Amino acid sequence: MANTVWQAFRASPTQTIVENPSFPVWNVDFPALTICNLNKIQRTKALALMSEFLNMSKIDNETEKLYLDSLFALGLMRYPYYHHAQLYIRRGNKRLMDFEKCNLTDLMFRVMAKQNEIFGTCYWKGKEIGCNVAFRLQITEEGFCYSFNSKTSENPIPPDMDSPPFQDKVGNKQPWRNNAAGRTTGLEVFFKSSEEEYLPADQRTPGYNLIIHNPSELPDVSRALFLPRTSSRVTLLAVTASRVHASPELARLSLKDRGCTMEHDGQDDVQENCKARCRILDIVKHCHCVPYFGVRRAPVNTPQCTIKHAKCLAAKNAEQRNIRPPEGSTGFRKTDLVYSINCSCPPSCSTTDYTAELLVAHRMDPYLYEGYAYIDVYFKDLEIVSYVRDVKFGLMDLLVSFGGLAGLFLGFSIISAVEILYFIMRFVIRLLFVIARRNRIKGKNKNAEEPVITWTVSGYYP
Repeated sequence: MANTVWQAFRASPTQTIVENPSFPVWNVDFPALTICNLNKIQRTKALALMSEFLNMSKIDNETEKLYLDSLFALGLMRYPYYHHAQLYIRRGNKRLMDFEKCNLTDLMFRVMAKQNEIFGTCYWKGKEIGCNVAFRLQITEEGFCYSFNSKTSENPIPPDMDSPPFQDKVGNKQPWRNNAAGRTTGLEVFFKSSEEEYLPADQRTPGYNLIIHNPSELPDVSRALFLPRTSSRVTLLAVTASRVHASPELARLSLKDRGCTMEHDGQDDVQENCKARCRILDIVKHCHCVPYFGVRRAPVNTPQCTIKHAKCLAAKNAEQRNIRPPEGSTGFRKTDLVYSINCSCPPSCSTTDYTAELLVAHRMDPYLYEGYAYIDVYFKDLEIVSYVRDVKFGLMDLLVSFGGLAGLFLGFSIISAVEILYFIMRFVIRLLFVIARRNRIKGKNKNAEEPVITWTVSGYYP
């Protein structure tokens, strides 16, 4: 039984239990909000740059249409809809430009909508703030977007400006926090209307993709909520958070046993960032190119994906959506394992997760004038649930188990231990005393003078 207890201590799995069901919301970061404009190419900007990128002084209508259709196809190359570009090319049987000699990252950045072309007015905790300061450029797997309160966004704004996240004295990024809950207590954003900037080939409903995520993580665009660009539309995002922090006891377990990463493991990426990098590297491996938004995560000098790579990207689309489950997992078909990518991206032991409840209302308020949509992002409650991730069988549990076994089978207790120690010490002391006494007696006998005995022999000799 003692061996069973020891093995349970060595191989104990983790458990996540409620630590505090009323954890104050101001002790966690306000979530990051990433907004991606569905229209990746502004028509007027694309036309203004046409001569530069085509290196042509005179451009006819046919070439202009070919150029705009090709840009639209490039904008469709995004996770998790890589197949959309190939479908667009097939259905129209289109002959498109490949843009092989262009820097697509630079091209797509220059034709995107800037902050002042998307956002009208922004408020934080009821006070107006500049949208161009509140939102920073965010490179996602959908393309170029804008993020509020994200540590993974670009940082062109000076550190001394009041912009989320701000920098502390040692240069670390600190996301903004909130000490209130309910409507209009968090972030409010008014959007501008710009349907005229959509390309002729784009027949999609105008709007934006919204992603609520942890400020330390890249936004997972596959979880985006779609916000149609409808005038006077009120969209509410009531956010609920849950916090999990790791117990120091977890550090004694290996990464494999605990199933999550800690700071001393040396893994800088959180799970979502690791997955994003893994998906980009998988495209590089099989399609021998990198999408224009993934250049930083790919090896240097990797060519960018152009129109000719649309077929390969479409073939990899299903695999991109599925991370291969751990070896030995049950319930998966063989095809599930084939159409998946192998990414080793364990979760973090300490994290904060955010869940948004979407509420939509159609109403006309005096300040919601024609052409503007509106979102309100706020904490739903002032308190959240805090969990602790710990081992099921810790060091204290080991001591208690050994003590219980000893008490059960030997009648062992602390008093018994003291008594046994007393008798052992008493026996040792008496034994040492006896040995020392015998050594003294032997020494006296060796030093004493031995008596001389003389034998006289007499007798009769014939």
